[in-house]
Amino acid sequence: MQKPNVFLIILDTLREDHGHLVWSDLEEFGFRRYEDAISTSSWTTPAHASMFTGHYPSVHGAHATDERKVDEVRLRRRDLLSTYLAGSGYENHLLSANPYISRLFGFRDFHHYYEIMYNPSFKLLRPAEWEEISSLKEECGGSMVKVLKALLKRGRYSLVIRSGMDKVGLSRACDLLYQKFYVKQVYNWPFEKGSKRILRSFRKTMRTYRKERPLFVTMNFMEVHEPYFAEKVMEYNLNLDPSRLRKVITPRVTDRLLEAYRKEIVYTSAKVRELFQLLRESGQFDRSLVIIVSDHGQLFGRKGRIGHGVFLDDECIRVPLFIKYPLGDRTVIEKERSGRYISITKLRGFIQEGIQRGRFDETTLFDDTVFAESFGINIRVDPGNDVERRRKEELDKYRIAVYHKGHKGIFSVPEWKFDSIESPPDLELTRGMEDELKAQIVRFLKTSRAEKHGISTLAKKMKPHP
Repeated sequence: MQKPNVFLIILDTLREDHGHLVWSDLEEFGFRRYEDAISTSSWTTPAHASMFTGHYPSVHGAHATDERKVDEVRLRRRDLLSTYLAGSGYENHLLSANPYISRLFGFRDFHHYYEIMYNPSFKLLRPAEWEEISSLKEECGGSMVKVLKALLKRGRYSLVIRSGMDKVGLSRACDLLYQKFYVKQVYNWPFEKGSKRILRSFRKTMRTYRKERPLFVTMNFMEVHEPYFAEKVMEYNLNLDPSRLRKVITPRVTDRLLEAYRKEIVYTSAKVRELFQLLRESGQFDRSLVIIVSDHGQLFGRKGRIGHGVFLDDECIRVPLFIKYPLGDRTVIEKERSGRYISITKLRGFIQEGIQRGRFDETTLFDDTVFAESFGINIRVDPGNDVERRRKEELDKYRIAVYHKGHKGIFSVPEWKFDSIESPPDLELTRGMEDELKAQIVRFLKTSRAEKHGISTLAKKMKPHP
């Protein structure tokens, strides 16, 4: 029996409440729409890592800490979905406009990579060269002098010169000129953030694809992610001073941001249609499992918050999920969806088990209770006054969102209490339900600790002896 192709398409930053703008283009292609899908995080790396590992951030470890922020976070796990599929005979392709979804950040075991910057930039060093330097830096204990000596021994003279130029800031100077005089005119940035180049690259792939092996293709489209204008509007530090945020992000600015956001969604949806037409022309669409999902959402100031990365609001962690099954697949359908949720951690097992069994079982996607995690601010911020300092301290806490029986709670672990509990109008929040939500938090923490310990023990056993 021929294995199906698997396409995992991430529409970065797409909120669930705007998913209908994509759904209108998907119905004719035979997709099923799933509601109540919850991401594990409100930013890129932890959420994608959850899809590839099947674990929450506290288990897979690819999340921010006090010492390690967005640029230093890496997915260190080796048992990824891509690893399994490569071992099962798949030809793996990663096409990503998000710099954090790349080899450098731990998304490995793809046979072919097409990694671009959603913000086109002039770089003296290519991603593979950054990866080489990063790997050498670990081996050399962080010493750049030892790294340069190692590169010279390998005969990498050009790389030594270019890394030196980058170190003294020449790359930044060239980039400023590149952005000013080239990017906006040629790439139509920031409206177009790489989807054209991704589709162009994939079109070339399909011309040479021999169909001997099934395809596993992961695509990350970045059009829906900020920036939405050439001028900087969504400054993260505004979250540290609500009064300043209200002055800068006025209702008029919010409306302008949302209008641009929706235009980007419509544009991205059109690009996804182009992809499907390409698959139909190549005869690969019908034999493919196609999953379209987002990693997180976005806030536009209406709750006194802007952007994403730390908040656990529904606008940040509720994501759209659409699935098209291979033609003729004997899919097992979940008949009772009411009051149940889908965590994006389930996607890995859903794909893997479906391939093993020869049919996909959507009942494995659903849970009665799901979670999301925030480990504090994911970028480095510098508070400018006491108000911003206090706000930063408030945001920099480990919090867990829990969805259970229609209720949602956001729990501050250091303070061991709920910051908030939301319930729909037709459900009463009783003291018993609050206790039940807290019991779910306790269960999650215990399970995560046990899973993390089990993975760590297994990794030590698998480590080769000297």
